[in-house]
Amino acid sequence: MDKAAPGRPDEFKRILSALSPKLTDSIINCIIDWQDPDDSVTLPDGAEESNYYAILDRPYRCKNKNFDCMEELFLVKGVTQDIFDEIKDNITTHSNGTVNINTASGEVLGAIINDGSEFSGPLLNKIITTRLGNDGIEGTADDRYFIDINEI
Repeated sequence: MDKAAPGRPDEFKRILSALSPKLTDSIINCIIDWQDPDDSVTLPDGAEESNYYAILDRPYRCKNKNFDCMEELFLVKGVTQDIFDEIKDNITTHSNGTVNINTASGEVLGAIINDGSEFSGPLLNKIITTRLGNDGIEGTADDRYFIDINEI
């Protein structure tokens, strides 16, 4: 799970919340605070070492860096097994922040594309149906892929 793009927490929140309705703004703010390089609560309901992790019965340090493995999410305030199970197949800790349009799941593409505009649904549908090829079945010889984003 890559670090939230600097200066773009709203986009990060929009994408994460689309992966699970259980990921509230509060929890997403805690995820952002977990990764940011400081020990200041930067977002409402966020959590940093000084105001949350250090005062737990079994205290630990806030990472203030990117996640090294997905299971680190369990250390973030508010992340539960239910939330983890719901998002684990659609996130990664090893990425440069881009998404491969040819291999990303429909859930991930939908989370990224759905910006509330009237075009997001038809665009997602076009990408998925194009990838499936003429037979509409994934993993067959007629599957297609995009070489250039302009092909969409």
